[in-house]
Amino acid sequence: MALSAAGLAVATGIGPVGAADAPTTSGTNPAAVELSAVEFRADAAWAGWVGAPIDGTVAFRVDNGTGRPVRELVAEVHIGDEVVFAPPVDIAAGGAAVVSVDVRLEGLPGARHDIAVDAGGATAEMTHRSVPWALVVGGAAAVNVALLHGRDRLRWAVTRRTATATGVPITR
Repeated sequence: MALSAAGLAVATGIGPVGAADAPTTSGTNPAAVELSAVEFRADAAWAGWVGAPIDGTVAFRVDNGTGRPVRELVAEVHIGDEVVFAPPVDIAAGGAAVVSVDVRLEGLPGARHDIAVDAGGATAEMTHRSVPWALVVGGAAAVNVALLHGRDRLRWAVTRRTATATGVPITR
């Protein structure tokens, strides 16, 4: 456990999406915590541009609004049918903690990823959509090249037909 620049406790967890081993302890108290500021941060933005799986971090803030500390709170991050467990975090009475979990978003280019976080009975959701801009721009360029090629072939056919009808020699 480390402290962030804002003085909040920060827990980091690393695990593949769909890790099968659930934590053995869970000191959850559903009335004690609230989730806020759920966000996904991609490690490399270019991966989504070409339709590759996106590695990143789901970060969220857990607030303890009671006068009692919460011990070994385990959060679950749900991405579709997959679940990643965050490492246990202790939150002082009235305190807060920022929890980060490394995840991988896989799917077709342009896929929509619904991300849900559950910590001590409190839930929060968000959606991340990656648009493969490199594929979009590449497709548009291919259509443009095809249209220009068709225009040039049509122009050559009209020029040849006109020149043949008038008896003018054709040079290309």
